[in-house]
Amino acid sequence: MRMPRLRHCLALLLLLSAQWMARSAPVELKPNDVITFLGGSDLVTAQELGHFESILRAHHPGVRVRSLAWEADTVFAQPRDFKYPPLTNQLEKIGATIVICQFGQAESFGGGAKLGDFKQAYASFLKTIGPARRTLLITPHPFEFGPGALQNPDPANDRLDAYASATRAVAREHRAILLDLHSALRARPARFRLTSDGWHLSARGHAYVAQQLAHAFGVENATHGAADEKGRWANPHFEKLRLEIIEKNRLWFDYSRPMNWAFLGGDRVEQPSSRDHRDPSIRWFPTELEKFVPLIEQRESRIEELAREVRP
Repeated sequence: MRMPRLRHCLALLLLLSAQWMARSAPVELKPNDVITFLGGSDLVTAQELGHFESILRAHHPGVRVRSLAWEADTVFAQPRDFKYPPLTNQLEKIGATIVICQFGQAESFGGGAKLGDFKQAYASFLKTIGPARRTLLITPHPFEFGPGALQNPDPANDRLDAYASATRAVAREHRAILLDLHSALRARPARFRLTSDGWHLSARGHAYVAQQLAHAFGVENATHGAADEKGRWANPHFEKLRLEIIEKNRLWFDYSRPMNWAFLGGDRVEQPSSRDHRDPSIRWFPTELEKFVPLIEQRESRIEELAREVRP
């Protein structure tokens, strides 16, 4: 009976030590900071659920979050529609001061043969972001038991270990802040499940990861309570704040990723349906899209009101 207990104690010790490393140098925030996310599907879902932003806004007045994550993005490729604004333009438009990146999980399926390419692509990606912005790299979370190839997640996690290590190296070489989520979660007890399918974080998993990320910004003692299986905070006032953030993020998603991009700025801007039928020289779509901005600002004001109610 002693060996399982010993392993359990060692796992907890590793978990605590890994979390301590992630928390040792909190990111200093200013009221006018704008945080953006770059990465794949998990970060898109994180925007939809609003956990991290609800914790952050309850402790840091005035800070804003504008996600630029996109499903299926990897550090190798971020495909966009024809004439879609480049990343540098998007970062400039939103006034991003802090960029949070998470890559490596999907890329790890390339195995050791692609590891060098991964580091090189990550370094190039950080150069695109530019040195003027503070950058935080999150190592990918581990795989868990799931269907198909993840019936035994150990081989996938062995590959992922190398990509997490590469992310740490990139962070050191480029003086980026590191949140070593991978080390912390690899050391957790196996019964503590975070994903819905072995790969993608569940709603509860997103809430937990949001707490770990908030630690990197100096939030140690949040008052929201635990999240249930649907990701709802136990504190009803805090949950109300999160729901308001979700509504704001829906507006931001529609504004930042318009469905009919071809008519807005792509290869169909000369079509009659892209222009005013009374005066073809007027393009009505860009003007209509900007009407999202005051709606987003209204939500921001409401978020700040609710944040003051739960702020320590």
